[in-house]
Amino acid sequence: MIAQNGGRIANTAGDSLLIEFPSAIQAVRCAVAVQEGMALRNADVAENRRIHFRIGINLGDVVPDGDDLLGDGVNVAARIEAQAPPGGILLSRSVRDQVRDKLEIALEDMGEIEVKNITRPVRVFRVATIGSLPADHSKGWSKSALFGFAGIALLIAAAVWWWSNGTDFEPVRAEEMALQLPEGPSIAVMPFTYIGADETENGFLAKGISENVNTNLAKLPDLLVIAESSSQSLKDEGLDVREIAGRFGVRYLLQGSVQKSGEELRVSAQLLDAVAGKHLWSETFDRSTDGFFDIQDEITLAVLERVYGGTIDGDRLNARETDDLYAFAENARGRSHRVRFTAEDNKIARIHYQAALARDPDYVDALVGLGFTHAIDVRLAFSDDPSRSLALAEKYLSRALELDPDRPATLSNYAVLRLVQMRGAEARDFALRAAETGIGDARVVRGVAWVLKYAGASDESLTYFARAKRMTPVPLWWLIVDEYGALIDAGDYEAAIQATDDFLAVVPDVYRAEFLTWPAVAAWQAGELEKAKAFIDEAKKLKPGISIESLRPFDLAYIDTSLPERRYAVLRDLGLPD
Repeated sequence: MIAQNGGRIANTAGDSLLIEFPSAIQAVRCAVAVQEGMALRNADVAENRRIHFRIGINLGDVVPDGDDLLGDGVNVAARIEAQAPPGGILLSRSVRDQVRDKLEIALEDMGEIEVKNITRPVRVFRVATIGSLPADHSKGWSKSALFGFAGIALLIAAAVWWWSNGTDFEPVRAEEMALQLPEGPSIAVMPFTYIGADETENGFLAKGISENVNTNLAKLPDLLVIAESSSQSLKDEGLDVREIAGRFGVRYLLQGSVQKSGEELRVSAQLLDAVAGKHLWSETFDRSTDGFFDIQDEITLAVLERVYGGTIDGDRLNARETDDLYAFAENARGRSHRVRFTAEDNKIARIHYQAALARDPDYVDALVGLGFTHAIDVRLAFSDDPSRSLALAEKYLSRALELDPDRPATLSNYAVLRLVQMRGAEARDFALRAAETGIGDARVVRGVAWVLKYAGASDESLTYFARAKRMTPVPLWWLIVDEYGALIDAGDYEAAIQATDDFLAVVPDVYRAEFLTWPAVAAWQAGELEKAKAFIDEAKKLKPGISIESLRPFDLAYIDTSLPERRYAVLRDLGLPD
């Protein structure tokens, strides 16, 4: 049960086991399964032959000491365990906060207790759904009982196998998934959890590993990798493996955690097969911070070897672009601001990107990010000097392209720059080059779809929009909106009408009046005049001064201005003023 829940035995002493888990949820699940298994086993055993475990669970800072763990986090867990009833489980408040409302267990607040060698009282909670357990039993075990533990553990595992027909957890059925399961392999890399009070300072380590592993995996075009934005959006929802896999329509999930103590790192990762209900792999990496980049590469290879059932060429999967952890941190902070698309966030992002490049001038991802902020300043009219901004974008993106001419993300961002420069044919060429090797990366595919649409190739863009949506199951509003616009540009009005409900469901309220004009055009073109007028009437109620002139800023990215002009002509017929 420990292995099946991603745990690791850190130490054994006397009649005790010290076990660490990647998450509080996995620790509690394991504890409940063990206690329920022991209760079932003890049912047919004479009273004087029964064995009862006490379990205490705490979440706190620990200090690695070889394979062992030290520190207050361990001490509190040990003291809580000593207070647990035989056959019972006690949780510290920090664990209760992590698992509350996320597991189907009842918790009883036992209040604060004084524990040996801990100056402050500890608030504890008893897991109250273990079934029928004895109220009292001596904790003193004989040496022979301790030696029998391995056999007992085997019996527990056998019972669990019998209960679940050979699975480690309840699998998800493909027909229950919200999206169709692909024929080939599919995976979601969930955001790694940072464990420790210093998350503000070092949380980038956890975020960076999950993002880079995601990028690495996306290099295999036949592997469907869920977009990092979708995985991140479910981080705090407390969903179990079945629920996440069912929502994303994927077979495999990768989960993990990161801890840092001084210059030492501990990274835990586990790979699960949600369809088979199996834990395929788990490992804990104890390294110095110098080994941070090696860890993410090793995780990627371990995942792919199990997904594909063989050895993978690691050379073509290495996404490492810097060996400087400080530069990596600054780049991660820059990216977190860049994706917010505001003028102020662009300025802050540039500060972090420049700090990264000061440490590593050839850091390609930082060069691309910095160049993109200047291009988007022009695209969104943030720049006071568009010519200078475009020159800077060209400078940084050209340097990135020079360092790595085939990198899909660089090509995709270069395509965006060419679009902003109104060089449509070049934008299309760069976008299609990015798609050749970046078809597995959701960010690249979304960028290709967007560029093709505004470069006048809406027919081509629809294929990429469809793939981008499948890879981004938690919708990004602009992705849905741009695909809808591409359907209108391509003249597929029936498809646009069918997509109208999904389109209007994601449109931000601040832009709803303007975007209501799009389904009005689709309805008019499909011969549904009354429906078209109803959309225009609603738009006018929301924004009485709406006009064709107020719509033009939404269409500034078009190279071929005849496309929006076709919509404007319909809107004039529907009574919208110029």
